[in-house]
Amino acid sequence: MVHQLMLNPLIGLHTLDSAQIEEDREAYRFLSGRRKLSAPDRRRLAELKQELQSMPDWSTQSLVDQEEIELLRDIKSELRDRDSNGRSRARKARGTKVPA
Repeated sequence: MVHQLMLNPLIGLHTLDSAQIEEDREAYRFLSGRRKLSAPDRRRLAELKQELQSMPDWSTQSLVDQEEIELLRDIKSELRDRDSNGRSRARKARGTKVPA
């Protein structure tokens, strides 16, 4: 699906939500974290909850998505840990011979 492609770590987007939805989520988190709410705050919290429940949750990832993300992170880490000749810096530091 397109949303999965857009949320791929290589693309760099953290969310597909609009700025308004992000603001609503932040307001909901803020209000739901307060111990005491005024009547208007309780109404606003209920409104936000209803609005946000009707929105698609693009952040939901399947187990396969999570495994792909972990694999991409491993690849990125491995590439970062190689020197300019493609040899593992960890092996080089340990003195392990690396086949040419």
